[in-house]
Amino acid sequence: LDPDRVALFGYAHVPWMKPHQKLIDAADLPDAEARFAQSQAASRYLAAKGWQAIGLDHFALPHDSMAAAARSGRLHRNFQGCTTRATPPCCG
Repeated sequence: LDPDRVALFGYAHVPWMKPHQKLIDAADLPDAEARFAQSQAASRYLAAKGWQAIGLDHFALPHDSMAAAARSGRLHRNFQGCTTRATPPCCG
């Protein structure tokens, strides 16, 4: 794989919505501090490999249109994440 963009989301433990997750003991999952440390480690790794952070959990290579929009202040967010297109406010 050779993507131009990466969305890096943490695991969401929602066994009330995903019954198969009931097989996982919530006590075995990392706490908020560990999850934050994992996020920061992943962010540092991607930055060291040349990826540009374009949001809390989105990264793009410097040549990508999202990275260019972020550098020029033209990056927007919608309900799906980052976009180069101006969108109306989602929450009125």
